[in-house]
Amino acid sequence: CIIDTGYAIDHPDLPSDVTGDNAINKFEEVWDWKIDFNGHGTHIAGIIAALGNNDIGVVGAGDIPLHITRGLDDQSRGFESDVIDAVKQCVAAGAKVINVSLGSAAMSQTSNDLYTKVVNEDGVIVVAAAGNKGSKVHEYPASHPDVISVSAVYEWGKYWEGSNYSDQVELAAPGHSILSTTTTLTAVHTSDFSYAAVQVTGSRSREQRGALVDCGPGNRVCSAAQNTGRGGICLMSRDQTHLRRMVYNCAAGGGKGAIIFDASPNSDSSSSYARVNIPVVIVPTDVGIKLQGLLKDGNDKVSIGFHTSDQPEHSYAVYEGTSMAVPHVVAAAALLWSHFPECNNH
Repeated sequence: CIIDTGYAIDHPDLPSDVTGDNAINKFEEVWDWKIDFNGHGTHIAGIIAALGNNDIGVVGAGDIPLHITRGLDDQSRGFESDVIDAVKQCVAAGAKVINVSLGSAAMSQTSNDLYTKVVNEDGVIVVAAAGNKGSKVHEYPASHPDVISVSAVYEWGKYWEGSNYSDQVELAAPGHSILSTTTTLTAVHTSDFSYAAVQVTGSRSREQRGALVDCGPGNRVCSAAQNTGRGGICLMSRDQTHLRRMVYNCAAGGGKGAIIFDASPNSDSSSSYARVNIPVVIVPTDVGIKLQGLLKDGNDKVSIGFHTSDQPEHSYAVYEGTSMAVPHVVAAAALLWSHFPECNNH
């Protein structure tokens, strides 16, 4: 059972024979489990169960039955009560392993008691993300004593520096450069062309327009963004600077959005997480060069839109974070348990 932002039921690389429950939040808004305007939940699902032998996309861990619940809204936000309801829905549906790729800094007694019951009385395995602060801080529910806390490693086995490493972490799994199914709502528009773009996880989902500003490699505060009057859109050619530092330098300089592309074959284009209150997208190198060309031609007033449509498009993206590590563990647990059904969750 996956608790997240939803599931792209029509994605051609995901199974359609899945079950799920809608969520009704504290404001009585209905969150449909069969659609994912964020992409995070669909990315998690692809790691676990993306279809094989279909000549497209990626391959998940195996033929694993899925049940989808919503603990998060389209902006990947939710209250603790939303997650509590989702956990209860998972258990009611008969799930034996629950994927919780989310977390917060604290946990109520109600949540604490629920996870204790789910694991020790209902016999369910709960796996949660250790968090992406790169510190010893505890995040919940991962740090609950009965929940398996998972950190992230690079594909070559080294510990990913963005991962939390508290004393509650029990397992590490791949969480860097993870390609999986997702949905996209984002595009970059100018007066001359329009291209699909990948939104950086953790950045703000909203449409934003402004004058394009060349911020170079993004290794220093881009004060030029402020000079546009109301804040510009930072165009950054990524080289060796960490993505989060680039995004910070854009926002600190007054930028109200950022477009990032790779300028060096040695740059790490897979790093796609930055918690920031402006929209940030990654475009292909050729698109970034084309945008630079518009600036060189003196067209520095071109408007860039972070556009969203009414329906998400099916796509693939590379994410990083402990959220991506969790489904590796969940899938392994589900497959192992299916081969040894006489075992219990302990």
